[in-house]
Amino acid sequence: MPRPSKADAAVARRVAERRARERWVKFVEWMQERQAARWVFRGEPKCATALRPAIGRNAASWDSGREFLLYDLFDHRSRLYQPGNSKLQFIEVMAWSQHHGLPTRLLDWTTNPLAAAFFAVQTSRKDTIVHAVDVAEVGFFAESDVQLSTAIRALGETKFIETAPLSPRIAAQRGLFSLHHQPNINWKPPGRDRVSDCFVIEAGSRPYFLQRLNQLGFDAATIMTDLDGLCASLRWWYQSGLPTASTIGRRVAIRSSSRSMR
Repeated sequence: MPRPSKADAAVARRVAERRARERWVKFVEWMQERQAARWVFRGEPKCATALRPAIGRNAASWDSGREFLLYDLFDHRSRLYQPGNSKLQFIEVMAWSQHHGLPTRLLDWTTNPLAAAFFAVQTSRKDTIVHAVDVAEVGFFAESDVQLSTAIRALGETKFIETAPLSPRIAAQRGLFSLHHQPNINWKPPGRDRVSDCFVIEAGSRPYFLQRLNQLGFDAATIMTDLDGLCASLRWWYQSGLPTASTIGRRVAIRSSSRSMR
Protein backbone atom coordinates (compact mmCIF):
# COMPACT_ATOMS: atom_id res chain seq x y z
CA MET A 1 0.00 0.00 0.00
CA PRO A 2 1.56 3.36 -1.04
CA ARG A 3 2.45 5.83 1.65
CA PRO A 4 0.38 9.05 1.70
CA SER A 5 2.02 12.07 0.15
CA LYS A 6 3.13 15.06 2.22
CA ALA A 7 0.13 16.98 0.93
CA ASP A 8 -2.27 14.21 1.96
CA ALA A 9 -0.60 14.00 5.39
CA ALA A 10 -0.94 17.78 5.85
CA VAL A 11 -4.64 17.61 4.97
CA ALA A 12 -5.14 14.75 7.44
CA ARG A 13 -3.43 16.77 10.18
CA ARG A 14 -5.65 19.79 9.53
CA VAL A 15 -8.77 17.63 9.63
CA ALA A 16 -7.64 16.05 12.92
CA GLU A 17 -6.85 19.45 14.44
CA ARG A 18 -10.26 20.82 13.43
CA ARG A 19 -11.99 17.79 14.92
CA ALA A 20 -10.00 18.19 18.17
CA ARG A 21 -10.95 21.89 18.41
CA GLU A 22 -14.61 21.03 17.83
CA ARG A 23 -14.44 18.36 20.52
CA TRP A 24 -12.95 20.87 22.97
CA VAL A 25 -15.79 23.31 22.26
CA LYS A 26 -18.28 20.50 22.92
CA PHE A 27 -16.55 19.76 26.21
CA VAL A 28 -16.76 23.42 27.28
CA GLU A 29 -20.49 23.39 26.46
CA TRP A 30 -20.91 20.15 28.42
CA MET A 31 -19.17 21.77 31.43
CA GLN A 32 -21.33 24.87 31.21
CA GLU A 33 -24.45 22.72 31.46
CA ARG A 34 -23.11 21.43 34.79
CA GLN A 35 -21.89 24.62 36.43
CA ALA A 36 -23.88 24.35 39.64
CA ALA A 37 -21.93 23.55 42.79
CA ARG A 38 -23.83 20.27 43.08
CA TRP A 39 -21.87 18.54 40.28
CA VAL A 40 -18.71 16.45 40.74
CA PHE A 41 -16.50 14.90 38.06
CA ARG A 42 -14.19 11.94 37.50
CA GLY A 43 -11.75 11.37 34.65
CA GLU A 44 -11.10 7.78 33.51
CA PRO A 45 -8.16 6.81 31.26
CA LYS A 46 -10.36 4.09 29.71
CA CYS A 47 -13.56 4.78 27.84
CA ALA A 48 -15.83 2.78 30.12
CA THR A 49 -19.01 3.90 31.83
CA ALA A 50 -18.65 1.44 34.74
CA LEU A 51 -17.83 2.97 38.12
CA ARG A 52 -16.17 0.51 40.48
CA PRO A 53 -13.49 1.06 43.16
CA ALA A 54 -10.06 -0.51 42.65
CA ILE A 55 -10.41 -2.96 45.57
CA GLY A 56 -13.38 -4.68 43.90
CA ARG A 57 -12.47 -4.56 40.20
CA ASN A 58 -11.49 -8.21 40.29
CA ALA A 59 -14.76 -9.38 41.81
CA ALA A 60 -13.67 -13.03 41.93
CA SER A 61 -10.77 -12.29 44.27
CA TRP A 62 -12.39 -9.58 46.42
CA ASP A 63 -12.78 -10.55 50.06
CA SER A 64 -14.19 -8.12 52.62
CA GLY A 65 -12.21 -9.54 55.53
CA ARG A 66 -8.94 -9.38 53.63
CA GLU A 67 -9.78 -5.86 52.43
CA PHE A 68 -10.16 -4.50 55.96
CA LEU A 69 -7.03 -6.33 57.06
CA LEU A 70 -5.23 -4.46 54.26
CA TYR A 71 -6.39 -1.12 55.71
CA ASP A 72 -5.32 -2.18 59.20
CA LEU A 73 -1.86 -3.19 57.98
CA PHE A 74 -1.48 0.13 56.18
CA ASP A 75 -2.57 2.06 59.27
CA HIS A 76 -0.13 0.17 61.49
CA ARG A 77 2.87 0.33 59.15
CA SER A 78 2.44 3.90 57.96
CA ARG A 79 2.44 5.63 61.36
CA LEU A 80 5.89 7.08 60.72
CA TYR A 81 4.62 8.86 57.61
CA GLN A 82 1.12 9.87 58.65
CA PRO A 83 0.41 13.64 58.60
CA GLY A 84 -0.21 15.50 61.83
CA ASN A 85 0.36 14.43 65.41
CA SER A 86 -2.97 12.75 66.19
CA LYS A 87 -4.08 9.29 65.09
CA LEU A 88 -6.15 9.31 61.91
CA GLN A 89 -9.77 8.19 61.93
CA PHE A 90 -10.44 5.04 59.91
CA ILE A 91 -12.04 6.91 56.98
CA GLU A 92 -8.99 9.20 56.91
CA VAL A 93 -6.70 6.16 56.78
CA MET A 94 -8.66 4.91 53.76
CA ALA A 95 -8.51 8.30 52.03
CA TRP A 96 -4.79 8.72 52.68
CA SER A 97 -3.96 5.19 51.50
CA GLN A 98 -6.07 5.76 48.37
CA HIS A 99 -4.09 8.91 47.70
CA HIS A 100 -0.84 6.91 47.79
CA GLY A 101 -2.01 4.13 45.50
CA LEU A 102 -3.53 1.49 47.79
CA PRO A 103 -6.68 -0.13 46.35
CA THR A 104 -9.70 0.86 48.47
CA ARG A 105 -13.49 1.04 48.24
CA LEU A 106 -13.22 4.75 47.53
CA LEU A 107 -13.41 6.43 44.11
CA ASP A 108 -11.74 9.81 43.54
CA TRP A 109 -13.88 12.74 42.35
CA THR A 110 -13.29 16.45 41.94
CA THR A 111 -15.51 19.51 41.84
CA ASN A 112 -13.46 20.82 38.90
CA PRO A 113 -14.25 19.31 35.47
CA LEU A 114 -10.93 20.57 34.06
CA ALA A 115 -9.03 18.58 36.68
CA ALA A 116 -11.11 15.52 35.78
CA ALA A 117 -10.32 16.00 32.09
CA PHE A 118 -6.62 16.23 32.89
CA PHE A 119 -6.69 12.90 34.74
CA ALA A 120 -8.57 11.34 31.82
CA VAL A 121 -6.03 12.34 29.15
CA GLN A 122 -2.80 12.60 31.16
CA THR A 123 -1.42 9.14 30.36
CA SER A 124 -3.87 7.30 28.13
CA ARG A 125 -3.45 7.35 24.35
CA LYS A 126 -6.90 5.82 23.76
CA ASP A 127 -10.42 7.23 23.99
CA THR A 128 -11.08 8.41 27.56
CA ILE A 129 -14.11 9.60 29.49
CA VAL A 130 -15.18 12.21 32.05
CA HIS A 131 -18.06 11.28 34.36
CA ALA A 132 -20.39 13.82 35.96
CA VAL A 133 -22.65 13.09 38.93
CA ASP A 134 -25.19 15.31 40.67
CA VAL A 135 -24.24 14.97 44.34
CA ALA A 136 -27.67 16.17 45.47
CA GLU A 137 -29.17 13.01 43.95
CA VAL A 138 -26.63 10.80 45.76
CA GLY A 139 -26.02 12.51 49.11
CA PHE A 140 -23.13 12.64 51.57
CA PHE A 141 -22.02 10.63 54.55
CA ALA A 142 -21.11 12.72 57.59
CA GLU A 143 -17.52 12.05 58.59
CA SER A 144 -18.70 11.15 62.08
CA ASP A 145 -20.86 8.37 60.60
CA VAL A 146 -17.93 6.53 59.00
CA GLN A 147 -15.05 7.08 61.39
CA LEU A 148 -14.85 3.42 62.41
CA SER A 149 -14.30 0.30 60.31
CA THR A 150 -17.40 -1.32 61.84
CA ALA A 151 -19.55 1.52 60.55
CA ILE A 152 -18.10 1.22 57.04
CA ARG A 153 -18.64 -2.56 57.03
CA ALA A 154 -22.32 -2.00 57.90
CA LEU A 155 -23.07 0.53 55.14
CA GLY A 156 -26.15 -0.18 53.05
CA GLU A 157 -25.70 2.44 50.35
CA THR A 158 -23.08 4.40 48.40
CA LYS A 159 -22.68 8.11 49.03
CA PHE A 160 -20.02 10.79 48.80
CA ILE A 161 -17.64 11.68 51.62
CA GLU A 162 -15.41 14.72 51.95
CA THR A 163 -12.52 14.31 54.36
CA ALA A 164 -10.13 16.95 55.58
CA PRO A 165 -7.32 17.36 52.98
CA LEU A 166 -4.40 15.29 54.25
CA SER A 167 -1.93 16.57 51.64
CA PRO A 168 -1.51 19.65 49.40
CA ARG A 169 -2.21 17.43 46.36
CA ILE A 170 -5.73 16.54 47.54
CA ALA A 171 -6.46 20.21 48.23
CA ALA A 172 -5.14 21.28 44.80
CA GLN A 173 -7.31 18.69 43.08
CA ARG A 174 -10.41 19.82 45.03
CA GLY A 175 -10.94 16.18 45.76
CA LEU A 176 -13.65 14.15 47.45
CA PHE A 177 -14.65 10.48 47.34
CA SER A 178 -17.56 8.17 46.76
CA LEU A 179 -17.62 5.49 49.48
CA HIS A 180 -19.03 2.22 48.12
CA HIS A 181 -20.95 -0.27 50.21
CA GLN A 182 -20.53 -2.96 47.51
CA PRO A 183 -17.11 -2.32 45.97
CA ASN A 184 -17.25 -5.48 43.84
CA ILE A 185 -20.32 -4.27 41.88
CA ASN A 186 -20.51 -1.47 39.29
CA TRP A 187 -22.16 1.62 40.72
CA LYS A 188 -24.95 3.36 38.82
CA PRO A 189 -25.57 6.73 40.48
CA PRO A 190 -29.26 7.43 40.97
CA GLY A 191 -31.12 10.14 39.13
CA ARG A 192 -29.87 11.28 35.77
CA ASP A 193 -29.18 9.52 32.49
CA ARG A 194 -25.61 8.18 32.61
CA VAL A 195 -25.10 8.56 28.85
CA SER A 196 -25.57 12.33 28.78
CA ASP A 197 -23.48 12.70 31.95
CA CYS A 198 -20.43 11.05 30.38
CA PHE A 199 -18.20 12.96 27.97
CA VAL A 200 -15.90 10.96 25.67
CA ILE A 201 -12.54 12.48 24.72
CA GLU A 202 -11.35 10.80 21.54
CA ALA A 203 -7.73 9.66 21.37
CA GLY A 204 -7.01 12.01 18.47
CA SER A 205 -8.14 15.00 20.56
CA ARG A 206 -5.78 14.22 23.46
CA PRO A 207 -2.84 16.49 22.42
CA TYR A 208 -5.18 19.43 21.86
CA PHE A 209 -6.92 18.87 25.21
CA LEU A 210 -3.55 18.73 26.99
CA GLN A 211 -2.49 22.00 25.34
CA ARG A 212 -5.69 23.80 26.31
CA LEU A 213 -5.62 22.42 29.86
CA ASN A 214 -1.99 23.50 30.22
CA GLN A 215 -2.93 26.97 29.00
CA LEU A 216 -5.64 27.12 31.67
CA GLY A 217 -3.20 26.09 34.41
CA PHE A 218 -4.00 22.38 34.61
CA ASP A 219 -0.91 20.25 34.29
CA ALA A 220 0.92 17.71 36.44
CA ALA A 221 2.90 20.41 38.28
CA THR A 222 -0.22 22.22 39.54
CA ILE A 223 -2.35 19.11 40.04
CA MET A 224 0.25 17.01 41.89
CA THR A 225 2.00 19.92 43.70
CA ASP A 226 5.29 18.09 44.16
CA LEU A 227 8.56 17.31 42.38
CA ASP A 228 7.05 14.28 40.64
CA GLY A 229 4.36 16.53 39.20
CA LEU A 230 6.87 19.15 38.09
CA CYS A 231 8.96 16.53 36.27
CA ALA A 232 5.87 15.02 34.64
CA SER A 233 4.84 18.49 33.44
CA LEU A 234 8.29 19.24 32.04
CA ARG A 235 8.44 15.80 30.37
CA TRP A 236 5.14 16.51 28.62
CA TRP A 237 6.38 19.95 27.48
CA TYR A 238 9.61 18.46 26.13
CA GLN A 239 7.81 15.72 24.18
CA SER A 240 5.14 18.09 22.84
CA GLY A 241 7.65 20.43 21.19
CA LEU A 242 5.51 23.41 22.19
CA PRO A 243 6.95 26.79 23.18
CA THR A 244 5.62 28.71 26.17
CA ALA A 245 6.28 32.24 27.34
CA SER A 246 8.55 31.00 30.13
CA THR A 247 10.51 28.58 27.92
CA ILE A 248 11.01 31.23 25.23
CA GLY A 249 12.62 33.46 27.86
CA ARG A 250 14.78 30.60 29.13
CA ARG A 251 15.97 29.83 25.59
CA VAL A 252 17.09 33.43 25.09
CA ALA A 253 18.99 33.34 28.40
CA ILE A 254 20.63 30.00 27.59
CA ARG A 255 21.69 31.15 24.11
CA SER A 256 23.12 34.40 25.48
CA SER A 257 25.05 32.47 28.13
CA SER A 258 26.41 30.04 25.52
CA ARG A 259 27.66 32.91 23.29
CA SER A 260 29.36 34.61 26.22
CA MET A 261 31.31 31.45 26.99
CA ARG A 262 32.85 31.18 23.50
